[in-house]
Amino acid sequence: MNKVLGITLVILAVAIAVVPAFSDCQSQGKAITLANGSTIPMKCHWTGVAEIGVGVPLAGVGLMMGFSRRKSNLVMLGALGSVLGILAILSPTQLIGVCGNMVSTCNT
Repeated sequence: MNKVLGITLVILAVAIAVVPAFSDCQSQGKAITLANGSTIPMKCHWTGVAEIGVGVPLAGVGLMMGFSRRKSNLVMLGALGSVLGILAILSPTQLIGVCGNMVSTCNT
């Protein structure tokens, strides 16, 4: 059972880290153009970067859950995984957000 939970968590963590990199506006060639002509990435790009920062440790938690045999370790790893999962959910919804344009790639 521990190995199944660990493998599932690793798969979800990899999806959390990889999918935003291909679904943000910058990957589609869109950016904010400033008055001086330079461009900066949109909020969805920075959310994708933050999701990498959450997904990598979450994958580590999944790997440790797969190899752990002590119940106390599994409880602590589960708590850490829950906190990281909440951060993964809050990054695009509350903390950083995505683009305000509803037809942007990150909103579809």
